[in-house]
Amino acid sequence: MHIYYDNDSEPLGAGSYGRVYAARVGNGPGAMNMALKRVRTVRLPEEPSMHPLLCHETCALVLLQGHPGIPRIYAFGSSQYYEYLAMQRLESDLYSYFVSPGGHQLTLDGLASIAHQMLDVLEHVHKKGIVHCDISLSNMMFGQPGTRDSSATQIYLIDFGFCMSYVNPSTGRHKPDSGIPRLRGHRHTSSLNIHLHHSPSRRDDLESLAYALLWLLRGSLPWQILRTTAEVYQSKRSWSGAALCHGWPAAFGNFLEYCRAMKYEETPQYDYWKRIFADMTRGQGSTSSVQRSDDPRTNVGLVRGGQPVKLSPAGSASYPRSVSWPCFTSIYDDYGPFNNPCSWESVWSIPQEDLLAVPREEDVILQYPGLQKLASLPTPAREFLSSDNDPEVLMELA
Repeated sequence: MHIYYDNDSEPLGAGSYGRVYAARVGNGPGAMNMALKRVRTVRLPEEPSMHPLLCHETCALVLLQGHPGIPRIYAFGSSQYYEYLAMQRLESDLYSYFVSPGGHQLTLDGLASIAHQMLDVLEHVHKKGIVHCDISLSNMMFGQPGTRDSSATQIYLIDFGFCMSYVNPSTGRHKPDSGIPRLRGHRHTSSLNIHLHHSPSRRDDLESLAYALLWLLRGSLPWQILRTTAEVYQSKRSWSGAALCHGWPAAFGNFLEYCRAMKYEETPQYDYWKRIFADMTRGQGSTSSVQRSDDPRTNVGLVRGGQPVKLSPAGSASYPRSVSWPCFTSIYDDYGPFNNPCSWESVWSIPQEDLLAVPREEDVILQYPGLQKLASLPTPAREFLSSDNDPEVLMELA
């Protein structure tokens, strides 16, 4: 498999630690379109404990293959500069499609279908002992219409770079709540417990999903305009599910209150909540598909009358300071080919205790028969190395 990718056009997606490009295998009518995720890596003798995020994400996707809401993966490899993952090409993320200016209309039936699908895929993820840790509208995507390996009405969960295991691999038991040194995930949709640096567990993925659904329901969240993470937390904790859903269907607010009340090790009632959201679609549609409208509008949200009522302030609470992720951002000249380094070209590392396989996630990747090793480096549309740099070389996975 030899891959060509377009790094000369706007990428399909960009996040904190990598970019996703349109790619293909072959030319002409028989070419196979895909997405290529490219993430900076580094090999420094003084940093043997570096655990690159794309290797970590690839390990997670290997473990999660087989569910319709998990993107398919095709090939993985790395050079001295980058890690590469070839994967199923998807279409729009839910934030861009529904919330961004000019976003499309969403029906209550469609929102209930999104809730049902995401509960189903999260149940699958959690049964594998993994918590996603970054549930947000930007990490939920539609399939690409008219392609052989994708459904246009299926919602896919993406971006497992910050996921972790909540199960001790030695004992098979739930890990204790030992705390985390930083906020994990998007601050607008992170759970209250994650804001307070509790260890992530299944309840936190579901609470983040509840905020994402409320975002689609209302068209916005009250704390979006706030500048600091501490202010977001204080605002978020002052809103109940009932207040956020005032004038809208109560089930979404009830779901948020259920998630907030869960214990750290509690197993979520996936089937119960899937039935609640399935009942909203009875006689209207299917929980397995989201009907998409071509009618764009600027203000998206299911307006059902009334205005949200904010609770009285919850009182002051100390907010913990965060420790930055292990990340190289200021020594590009020492190890990289870039004249104008950007944040997405930083080199991020997943902590040892968050790895999904011990001692090496690479072993999981190598042993999975459905994932090819790159036989050659992907070919970019535009050369990005300067003449001062060593040529990019494919590294052996071992």
